[in-house]
Amino acid sequence: MNSVAADIINWATFAEARSVLGEAFVRVLGYFREDGTKSVAAIEEAMRQKDAAALVMPAHTLKGEALQFGADSLGDLAEEIEFAARHYVEIRQGPEELLEKVVQL
Repeated sequence: MNSVAADIINWATFAEARSVLGEAFVRVLGYFREDGTKSVAAIEEAMRQKDAAALVMPAHTLKGEALQFGADSLGDLAEEIEFAARHYVEIRQGPEELLEKVVQL
């Protein structure tokens, strides 16, 4: 395993998900890939529209699914985006400051 993969995936969490899901693991992991792609696209669109409220749900979804499969770095980044977007909604400010984090996705 290369060091980049070791930094991206929490292998203990990944192995636990694999164990718990059993034969359904590959199918559910495929759903994560599909849903993750949709979430990232929705986040990108929300940024183009400068709509902080529209960032919240796809970032929340991406966070939860990523953390379930051990994609901790992705989950943490999505969490940062989600929490900041919630804050921007509360203070009625656009999410422009999140652009760098969104690009990191």
